[in-house]
Parts: sequence; C-alpha cells; structure tokens
Amino acid sequence: YQEKIYSTKYGDDAPLFAFGLFLVFVQCAINCAWAGLLLLVNPSPKHETPHVTFMGASFTYLFAMLSSNSALEYVSYPTQALAKSCKIVPVMLMGVLIHRKKYAAREYLCVLLITIGIAMFNLAKSKDTQTVSHPFGLLLLFISLVLDGLTGPQQDGIIARYKPTTHQLMFNTNLWATLFALIGLLVVGEFPQALAFCTKYPAVLYDILLFAACSAVGQNFIFFCVRHFGALVCAVVTTTRKFFTVLGSVFIFNHPLSMQQWLGVGLVFAGLTWDMFAKSNNKKHKK
Repeated sequence: YQEKIYSTKYGDDAPLFAFGLFLVFVQCAINCAWAGLLLLVNPSPKHETPHVTFMGASFTYLFAMLSSNSALEYVSYPTQALAKSCKIVPVMLMGVLIHRKKYAAREYLCVLLITIGIAMFNLAKSKDTQTVSHPFGLLLLFISLVLDGLTGPQQDGIIARYKPTTHQLMFNTNLWATLFALIGLLVVGEFPQALAFCTKYPAVLYDILLFAACSAVGQNFIFFCVRHFGALVCAVVTTTRKFFTVLGSVFIFNHPLSMQQWLGVGLVFAGLTWDMFAKSNNKKHKK
C-alpha cells in the first residue's frame, strides 16, 4: 500500500501524492491508538521511563520513517526496500568514525558485499524508467538508515534500564512521534493541503488508513520481537520480510529488473544473511 499511495494517480487530473509528513503522522497516530487499545484490554504494570527518554528515540524514529517515505518520490519501491535492509552499513560507519570501534574482517566483507550490491542495483541500466534512482532519493534513504541506527540503541537502552512492556514501548514511542509530526504539519502548512487532497480524492484516504492499519499490526510484532527475543532475531525477521517485499513489488507493480539488478539484490541479501548467521553462531558459542 505504501508504494500504491505514492505511485497511483487518484484522478484523471490528480497529481501524485506528495505529503510524506502527513502519511507518517497518520501511521504513528494509528500505531499509538492500537497500542493504547491493547494496553486497555491487557493492562501492564506501571513503568518509570522518563518522557524525555522516549522523546529522543521517537524523534529519530519519526524522521527515519519520514526520510524513507519521502524517498519514494525519487526512487522506486524495490530500491527503497533494498536500501532499508542495510542498516548494518551506517551503523558500522558511525561506529568507526564516532566511537572508534573495531570490527572483524568478516564484517567488513559483509558490508563490502552489501555496498557492491546496492551500487550494482542503482547503477544498472534498468529495463524500465521507474527504477532509475534520483541522487536526492538515495540521500534520503541514507539519512533514514543513519537515523534507524540511532533509534535501535536508544530503544535497547530503554528496555535494559526501565523494562517497559511491548505495548508500553510501542505506545510511548508513537505518542511522541505523533506529537512531533503534528507540530511539523502545522509549522510547514502541510496539514490543510493533505486534508484538501484527501477530500478531493477520497480513495487515497482509504489506502492511507489501510496502510496505517497494516503498519500498526506489523509493528506490534516488531516491538514484541525486540522486547522478548532481541535485536538479532528481529533483524533476521525484518530482513527476510524485506526480501519478499522487493519480490512482491517487482511482480505486483511491474518493475522489470535487469540481470545486473537481480545480481545486486542477491549480493545484498547474501551479505546480510552471512552477517546475521555469523553473529548468531558467535552468540551461541559465547553461551
């Protein structure tokens, strides 16, 4: 539905949907409402997490989604899905440049495979002009990945220190993200424009609400996975999902890929799979 929202002309004279902040606002609001409903149905013990702690994680979480959604105005959905699978690259880059971390040779090889794969995918001569990526779209995806890399450690810290439940974490993260998005909508004046677009073309509102509902249900499992099984298992699940997302987008929305682009997809997921299984084996040996 995310790809459909950005690529569908909802009327003969309609422009393409271009209200990324509004889409993220609706998505976060419904995520928050869903988590709040589950907390009402199944109350959790009160937690002592300071609101300012959630604010930091919510800020990077919100702008990671905003950058990713906005990139769809400049790149194809397979490009976005493939790039979003590669959080390891900016995380490692920040670790080396900022925290002076040292990584094993295998980790550098995995990142090299991923980088080569993305380069092959984006530089290949596509069979269809829809898969041509604008440099600004790629920049937005990089920003989104960096912000994802900042969000994860913050959420891990919240879980380790304050131990909120799955739905408390989901509710508070999305609550602050909704408030930040609403402030942004009012400041830039996008809110009335988006409402006018949805009023004129009501079919887009149906797709937005359906997309947000799917997001809320899916995010429930993501937060559950992070809370109870850790980031490694969650990374395996989400990376597998991204692979099928790319395939689904290619076949459903008719994005014919060249042989070079398919090879690029293969290299990216080979690097990701190698890295995840190596980390899993290391974790087992430590136990």
